[in-house]
Amino acid sequence: MRSWGDAVLTLATAAEYGLMGVLVVPHVARWYAKVSAARLAPPVKSLAERLAEVTATRAAALEARGIELQRIGRSLHDGTQTALLWW
Repeated sequence: MRSWGDAVLTLATAAEYGLMGVLVVPHVARWYAKVSAARLAPPVKSLAERLAEVTATRAAALEARGIELQRIGRSLHDGTQTALLWW
């Protein structure tokens, strides 16, 4: 610093920034949080559609699993019968 005038100007500038940080930043942060949440949240209708899709997919997966277990059971049973017949 070259003079007391520069020191006072620097102090005044720092005080302005501090006051702006206390008064303006919280409002801007709340606004930004609301905008971000609105843009990132899926619509309610989309959630209902997604739930229906997941439910249908789960039912199809359970059915496929049951069919696969039946196929494995038949394969094991037939394989055992074939092995016993060879004895």
